[in-house]
Amino acid sequence: MDTARDDQDIEARIRTAYDSLSDGQKKIAELALTRPSEAVYSPAARIAELVGVSHSTVVRTAQALGYAGFPEFQAALQEWFLGRVSTVDRFQFSSRQFAVEKDGDLEGDATAVLRRVMLDDAAHIEGVLQQISAPDFERAVEMVDSARRVYVVGLRASASLALNFGLALRHIRPDCFLLQQGFGDLPDQLFGISEDDLLVVMSYGRYMRDTLRCMDHARAVGARVLAITDSILSPAARRADVALVVPANPWFYVMSAAVHSFMSALLVAVALRRKDDARRRVERLDEIFQQFHLFEKQDERDIVSQIERKGPS
Repeated sequence: MDTARDDQDIEARIRTAYDSLSDGQKKIAELALTRPSEAVYSPAARIAELVGVSHSTVVRTAQALGYAGFPEFQAALQEWFLGRVSTVDRFQFSSRQFAVEKDGDLEGDATAVLRRVMLDDAAHIEGVLQQISAPDFERAVEMVDSARRVYVVGLRASASLALNFGLALRHIRPDCFLLQQGFGDLPDQLFGISEDDLLVVMSYGRYMRDTLRCMDHARAVGARVLAITDSILSPAARRADVALVVPANPWFYVMSAAVHSFMSALLVAVALRRKDDARRRVERLDEIFQQFHLFEKQDERDIVSQIERKGPS
């Protein structure tokens, strides 16, 4: 890689090298800058198809810009795009994707939007599965299972991810703490973290400084850090002992089915390691829930009648 360009983001690299690129390479560069929401997660073959060039042209474009290959090029594109996109930008990207579709206008057609989003998420999950490193996933499971205490943090757009993961993990293992942003009290919540503990971070662009400060503190005291994030070059990934890159579709807000599906897989893998301990913990928690009357229970006779109606005739 050209060291003179190491500190340039991908936009600067493209603008510097543009005149020296071939016509096909220029098409790739233009797609990256003008349609980044498509380019950040599409495989090289799909990008080649979008602009009408060969797969090898996509790879050569990455190399012409100073990257070792397409994965490094796409990671840099993700860092550039996701680190700058605002909530308004996400809304506009989503609106544009829905407004014009090959099969017609989706605007105002709620059923067509439902189909588009769910089919896109299904395809996205399949694509993300091919990108996840199996050794890194195994290491993440070991980290979550073996830590003395697990702290979970995710703020703003990542808060719902952290909440779902943290609450579920409490059912599987003890000593799990969900950090919540209040009036400057994140340091108080992290006060007891130490070298035997683990901080699990959900961090999706735009990247919250308070999340990164939690990671810096955890590393300073010797705790391990596991990040679930959208790019290997994200600030969270660079601070983590293990970074699991699970891209999210750039819809309005971070509600990607792929991310939730990945977290479910991580939770199931940890639960299977703990086997009987996890089962006993769930049973005990269920007893406590019943004592508190937390949930409205359906009449058992209604459940039996439903099963009978759905059973074979």
